[in-house]
Amino acid sequence: SEDHLGEGVIGDGTGDDFSADASGEHVVCNQEEEDDTPPPPPEPGDGEVTVEKNVIGDAPLVLEDFPFEVVCNGSTEASFSLGDGESDSTNVGDGSTCTVVETDAQGAGVSWTIDDDVTGEGTETDEFEVNEGDDIVVTFTNDFGAVLGTALIAVDFDKVWTGDDAELDDVTVEFDVEVDGVAVGTYAPGDELELELHEGALTEVEITGETVEGFADANELCEYTPAFPDAEPFDFDSEGATLTVTNEVECAEVLAEVEVEEEEEEVLPKTGASTTALAILGLLGMAAGSLLLRRRPGQVI
Repeated sequence: SEDHLGEGVIGDGTGDDFSADASGEHVVCNQEEEDDTPPPPPEPGDGEVTVEKNVIGDAPLVLEDFPFEVVCNGSTEASFSLGDGESDSTNVGDGSTCTVVETDAQGAGVSWTIDDDVTGEGTETDEFEVNEGDDIVVTFTNDFGAVLGTALIAVDFDKVWTGDDAELDDVTVEFDVEVDGVAVGTYAPGDELELELHEGALTEVEITGETVEGFADANELCEYTPAFPDAEPFDFDSEGATLTVTNEVECAEVLAEVEVEEEEEEVLPKTGASTTALAILGLLGMAAGSLLLRRRPGQVI
């Protein structure tokens, strides 16, 4: 029947189901609705601390991210790193007393704000309280145009060969060098790497590998084992240093065995004469005997 009284579900042949109320109006009941549900708020009793990062000016060559810690009630609640324009949020308990610390500002001048209200300078904020439902926004700005000072540090490179002697006249060496985990190129023994360090920054230089050419051709029976130094940390007050790679050389020993065959003459036990000498005497005796046996003409034997 086309007429339908009361509530119920009817079909119109299109595959969609409809509900009908007493007025006869059809209402679609099985269509999916978009989920416009907002993200859940912090856990009951929690507040939130959001840290934002801004960078002004030219950062150091190897700079990538700045490390931060959120410290509440004397304990570290979160550790993370932020680049320019990035942010990170941390849930903390109701009534917590917190600070935010930038653990390595890379020598920049640092200022911070808390909820655009409290401002200050330095790598650690003043203490602030976080209550249930709060979302405290802390913004750090690193200004590299306001650095306190810079210093040039010279890092030298050297090579030492130890162990067995090797032919090294035509051997060349290059080192793979990283600064704070970022490759900066190759350097030979005697080369110098000049670092521009900002006051308050800490930078590590490390030799991660080496390329040796010409060694195998000149030393076919030798091999070497390299020993790389640990990463060397440098700061604003460093006086520079030399990083040395030591190669321990070991050569295989080759024994040239020459077999010398000596012919030993047989010696008679009693006479001491050699068999060769007796043989010669024997031949001479046989020749003399043959002469005696020849018959002379007219001789009667």
